[in-house]
Amino acid sequence: MPRSSLVRLAAVLALVPAALLAVGGIAANSAPPAFPSGSITITMFGSDEAPQFKVEEDMIADWQKLHPNVTVQAQQAPLGPAFQKLSTQLPTGGGPTIFSVFEPWIDGFSPYMAPANPAAFGLASMRQIYDLYLPHSLDAQSRGGAIFCLPSAAPSWSLLINRPKFTAAGLRIPEDIPHTWAQVAALQKKLTKYDAGGKLVQRGFGVRYTAGPQWYAMLFVASIESQGGSVLDREGNPLLTSPAAAKAMQIFQETAVAPTITKDVQTSPYQDFADGLDVMSYGGVNAMSFAVRLNPDLKGNIYVAQLPSLSGQVGGSPKYSFDYCVDKNASADEQFAAWSLVDYMTNHGNLLFTKTGAVQPRNNFFDSPDVKATPFINVFRNELTHAQALPQTKHWGQLQGAIQNGVQKVVFKQEAIPQALQEMQQEYLQAIGK
Repeated sequence: MPRSSLVRLAAVLALVPAALLAVGGIAANSAPPAFPSGSITITMFGSDEAPQFKVEEDMIADWQKLHPNVTVQAQQAPLGPAFQKLSTQLPTGGGPTIFSVFEPWIDGFSPYMAPANPAAFGLASMRQIYDLYLPHSLDAQSRGGAIFCLPSAAPSWSLLINRPKFTAAGLRIPEDIPHTWAQVAALQKKLTKYDAGGKLVQRGFGVRYTAGPQWYAMLFVASIESQGGSVLDREGNPLLTSPAAAKAMQIFQETAVAPTITKDVQTSPYQDFADGLDVMSYGGVNAMSFAVRLNPDLKGNIYVAQLPSLSGQVGGSPKYSFDYCVDKNASADEQFAAWSLVDYMTNHGNLLFTKTGAVQPRNNFFDSPDVKATPFINVFRNELTHAQALPQTKHWGQLQGAIQNGVQKVVFKQEAIPQALQEMQQEYLQAIGK
């Protein structure tokens, strides 16, 4: 570079605040420290699902070849039991070096998390870690400008459509694809069919009422947030009787068609879509892959569109993640090694994708040939960018349970929405001891 250019560059850098060059405490113009050389042992609570944990084990083995001085002791950790263990171990200085959390848990466990170390990523600043990811995809994982977790998977939902059944009803793609929940409700009559004996054999859309409370809660919460509302205030008090909550509840009320007729269960939540009972369903790339495994005839016959919202605008989908975090009580060398391993695993999200269909919000994930070749991957990516994050609360379990019960009262018992919302709010308050 000519000397004159170097002088101009030095003058520009002199005007940049030092704080911007050293986010995370590491100067942007300094070389990251070398990987620790001593013998290190790190422990890990991995994924709760066997296929993902097997991929994690394979990635750990490959990473250890690069760092033979580190021993990694990883175990599969079902979410429920892991939550209980972490709740008792971390406050007393125990727990694994690396642990996985469900996104709504982050706030509750954040006092025990170490901030990401940019040097372990081969980077000079926290800002550079942010730049590895899609916009806003680390909002829930960050506190005060520092990153405390990185997603191993971050699903969001899109609308999945059985193309042959949709068009057999005289509907056109993409012209007749619904963009609002009111349009979904209007299509129910068009797509619902009964056989000669009066048995339901097809409906337009079905909520997964028997597949777990999360299917109620995440749609309900995202629909409130898409209106600019919240389910909890800053102090954690519920806002479940708001006008936004009433509009969100109408989604369930107005789209319900024979909700008790279903084969959806927690272990196979996409069964009704795979069987052709539901013409339209919802989920991420993993949902589409799951449905095709259940019914290979769906391969090439699923059309994917933006998940409907109350307004018809993008942003009605929930976003949630499963995140790797590092124990702040680990030694400096253990933290460095742990963040290096987390960087390696999240940087190879395409390996997890090919086995499970799990989507990663890291930018280079979408550059992988396997990911690029996935039908409608740009729809899924756009959904992820605009989706609504779940609330940060220690009481997510109680919240989703109260939402499930409230929705069931409206859908199965035809209870008035204002009454159901009031009872939902009281149930949640009682569940958390208020």
